[in-house]
Amino acid sequence: MEAGYVAPRMAADVFRLVGSVLDNRYRIDSVVGEGGFGVVYRGFHLAFGQPIAIKCLKVDARFQGDARALFLRKFREEASFLARLSQHPAVVRVFDLNVTTSPTAVEVPYLVLEWLEGMELEVWLSHRAMRGLPLKIRFEVTPESDWLYGVNISNWPEGYDSKDARPVEVELRHD
Repeated sequence: MEAGYVAPRMAADVFRLVGSVLDNRYRIDSVVGEGGFGVVYRGFHLAFGQPIAIKCLKVDARFQGDARALFLRKFREEASFLARLSQHPAVVRVFDLNVTTSPTAVEVPYLVLEWLEGMELEVWLSHRAMRGLPLKIRFEVTPESDWLYGVNISNWPEGYDSKDARPVEVELRHD
């Protein structure tokens, strides 16, 4: 471990899902992250025998009736969009979308995603900063780099801003 390294704080299991099995298919093993809109769990696909990521959406309790229905519809639309994008090798694959009820009787919409081994760009940048290395990085999207090249952004949903991708949402892999 590098001098000055501070391990990230373990996110809370706000839905109390660790140790449970969703839909008799997905075992939830641990919390890997939490943000304003959701919690990401590391899980295991029981039928396929492989690790997965399960992203659970936090639905604001103030959303009732039509507002809640609209929020959930937008979540399904975004999941469908991600599933279309995931046909590209540089985009995480989507396996499933569903809703479960947590042990606290809260309805929890969730996505089951491909598990990626690697390091978040945000963590990589932090490590560079601690070592006094330059933080500016440059990459190009070209046919040669194949990083998101060929993803047809003209079909993105109205109102979707491609600049929403933050360093915490970019995973670096050693492929």
